[in-house]
Amino acid sequence: MIFILIYLFFGFFSILGVLKYNKSKLNDEGLPNISLSDIHLIIPFRNEENRIKELIQSLNNSVYLPYKVTFIDDHSTDDTIKTLKSNLKINNYQILRLPDTKKGKKAAIRYGIDSNNDLSYILTLDADINFNKYYFKQLETLKSIDLLILPVIMKSSKKRILNLFYALDYNFLNLINRISTGWIRPILASGANLLFKKKTFTELDSFEHHKNIASGDDMFILKDFTLNNKKIGLIRNTILNVYTSSPENYLEFISQRIRWSNKTKDINDKVSNQILIINVCMLIVFYMTLFTSIYFYKWKQLMFVFLFKNTIDLIIVFIDNDKSLIKTSLLIPIYSIFQPIYYSSVMIGSITLDLNWKNRTIKHKKSCLKQSSFKK
Repeated sequence: MIFILIYLFFGFFSILGVLKYNKSKLNDEGLPNISLSDIHLIIPFRNEENRIKELIQSLNNSVYLPYKVTFIDDHSTDDTIKTLKSNLKINNYQILRLPDTKKGKKAAIRYGIDSNNDLSYILTLDADINFNKYYFKQLETLKSIDLLILPVIMKSSKKRILNLFYALDYNFLNLINRISTGWIRPILASGANLLFKKKTFTELDSFEHHKNIASGDDMFILKDFTLNNKKIGLIRNTILNVYTSSPENYLEFISQRIRWSNKTKDINDKVSNQILIINVCMLIVFYMTLFTSIYFYKWKQLMFVFLFKNTIDLIIVFIDNDKSLIKTSLLIPIYSIFQPIYYSSVMIGSITLDLNWKNRTIKHKKSCLKQSSFKK
């Protein structure tokens, strides 16, 4: 009964957050629309020879393009540049190489931003995504606010249950972000699809405070804009979706989630931490209830609790109406079984492992940020 009452409240809280987000409107009346002639698209890459072809095809198929497209090479050791030059058919692009004194995605994006002296907006995309041919034109339906968090959808890279599970987990994060936005504000942003004013970024950029951290460009931008009460929008528009493939295997999946976990710890967002604690507490109560039922041979109670939680989760997913989640909704019961293994792997790995990412070793170090946490 304790679990049922707690999870009923949790489910009601989540559903109301989804509904509040769906009904919310940005305070952008009177603002002009964004123009493609004001957008500088920046695409950092490193060793993406085998994954950049979908992006190239999307750019070639685009009915409209932003004014300027810049690829930033983060010291690739493969033939990504050759692949770009051989297959990309658009005219308004350039490829810049990151200086030898700089490395990492964050440095690449900032190098690209510094190369732009006249355009008002920066759009960042990852090199391993694809999108609708009307994607860029759809950007012109958006109002000119400081930061627009655009949708990133993960799709299964293979038709295997585990790959579907990886995509489901990522798209659940999108759902949590919408619930958080409905109640308070966004807690997640992805540089795979992010649009922001260059002037605002230049005024607020805290790069010097976290230059020792290899990634996190997107989340630090969100943090800077949030702390300074800038206009931020979490956009939901299927034409503006960009699609990225799920990790190929469990090791790649865990490595990715460990990187994200470390990045989240560096940001130290109090709202994000509170939501994490609530979710962890819900899971602890759930699994304790299951284990207690097993220990005392209460099989009916076990089945009821398991079905009850997953029914609530499914109701939230269907009310949210995210097609990417609905397509994999039948996996939610399986997902709930493997969550303890997944969370334990990430928790232990984030403490003990040095990761290899794009042929670089990432040693996670304690952040030395001046602002250790934020709440707004």
